[in-house]
Amino acid sequence: GLIIGALTCWLLIKLRLTFVGFPLHPLGFVAWYGWPIDRYWLSIFIGWALKSAILRYGGYRTFHKFRPSTNSDLSPMGSSSAGRPP
Repeated sequence: GLIIGALTCWLLIKLRLTFVGFPLHPLGFVAWYGWPIDRYWLSIFIGWALKSAILRYGGYRTFHKFRPSTNSDLSPMGSSSAGRPP
């Protein structure tokens, strides 16, 4: 089983590096069997579907606009300096 899994991961890595639009990621293969996928599959699917639709119909610029900001306005602390080390 270990050899088959390693070969499958190697094949997925090779296909992903060879073909730019190859949709399957090796980490998805590794993580598909376990509690995270059982619990979070719908969120993962919705995120993937939104990303695919935005990239297909809006392009990279639109995708970049919709990505979450890393500014302090999204942080739980807001823009104040409270809680930050001096």
